Amino acid sequence: MNINDIKLTSDERNNILISILKEINLHKEWLETREYKSDSDRRYLEKTFDTLKSAFNKINYREVDWTSHNIFGLEEQHYKLFIRVHKKHIAAMGTDNQLKYALCNVKSVNWDQEENCIKVYYDDAWWHYDDRGVWW
Repeated sequence: MNINDIKLTSDERNNILISILKEINLHKEWLETREYKSDSDRRYLEKTFDTLKSAFNKINYREVDWTSHNIFGLEEQHYKLFIRVHKKHIAAMGTDNQLKYALCNVKSVNWDQEENCIKVYYDDAWWHYDDRGVWW
């Protein structure tokens, strides 16, 4: 059975995805900041992290209204801008890059006052999003 085969209301789907994304961010922080007693502890956490990301990507997260769930700690206006431009940006990508640059793979997001834009960081790249809806 695929998770998309389960009949969920949009609120239930939103809550599941938001919970998964919060866990992904928590695991990401743990992987970056913790010291481990053994390699097996770290491997277990990495496997859990990968499983959470896989689950997130299997649910159609593009249908979720992310604007009411500020998961990156930005000011409300900047968060709404981030979600609006990210949605357009992802839609312009091919399938592989849509998964690679999905919300669950964002390392960090911050507002840059000097450049008047949002900077979105991933493992291998970073993007600027401005209030015109443009990314570079």
